[in-house]
Amino acid sequence: MAKRQRWWIWLLVTVGGALLFMFLYSMGMAPVSLGTDFQGGFVSRMPLWLAVGVSVLTVLGVTAALLSLYALWIRLTERQWPDDLPMRRMLPSAGAGFLTGFLLLSAVTGVIALLGGYRVVSVPGDVLRLVSQLLFFLPAAAAEEIVFRGILFRRMDRRWGTLVALVVSALLFGFLHITNQNATVWSSFAIAIEAGLLLAAAYKYADNLWLPIGIHWAWNWTQGPLFGFAVSGMDTSSFLAPSIEGPMLLTGGEFGAEGSLVAVILGAGLSFYYLWRKSRQDD
Repeated sequence: MAKRQRWWIWLLVTVGGALLFMFLYSMGMAPVSLGTDFQGGFVSRMPLWLAVGVSVLTVLGVTAALLSLYALWIRLTERQWPDDLPMRRMLPSAGAGFLTGFLLLSAVTGVIALLGGYRVVSVPGDVLRLVSQLLFFLPAAAAEEIVFRGILFRRMDRRWGTLVALVVSALLFGFLHITNQNATVWSSFAIAIEAGLLLAAAYKYADNLWLPIGIHWAWNWTQGPLFGFAVSGMDTSSFLAPSIEGPMLLTGGEFGAEGSLVAVILGAGLSFYYLWRKSRQDD
């Protein structure tokens, strides 16, 4: 459908869809923030079992609403239901993505540690906080994947081809982070390569949103709440309390591990692996 649309209609639908879901994302994160705040939000006054239940339902409800609205948007603008949300692939692909994101950030942290840039000082071990942050990052990952892979990458891929879609969507994803706290031109370029390219390659390989959602979800949670790096310049409380020292190219500095050359190299390597696997599928 994207190829058959006049260019101005295509542009209007693409940009309008991206802006619409960025707005919906910002609206949806308000109840998520309240519903996952076990220390100061309304759930903090509930028994623990009820607080966890309410938090899970809030997060799943907002995530399901965003995905349902995405499906409806595709139906209205392209006259077809999206083919990148197959329910049979939701759990296996999202689970594989989460494991991939966790292992990738663990490998990044391990290499930085081996090179002397990271060590654990103490283990505060706030498990409840770790769980609340795990819940918090799910709708954020779903929303950003809808915007950058489901709308921008997919529509550019169908109109101009995969190479153009990979480069443009990755650069957009990376340099939209330049407004973040402690961001630099380098950190934005790093995110474009290690995350923008990686998540688009994962989407192309899997032919669904579930795999990149899982990677994105685990990437943020593992980097910040678990290992104690900043997440795209944003400080978070963490399960491990680390000492992070060394050159910015090694540790990522105040922006987080995403600004590390280690993350760029490993993320780019995984990106090319997904693209290679996709080319083998198409042969």
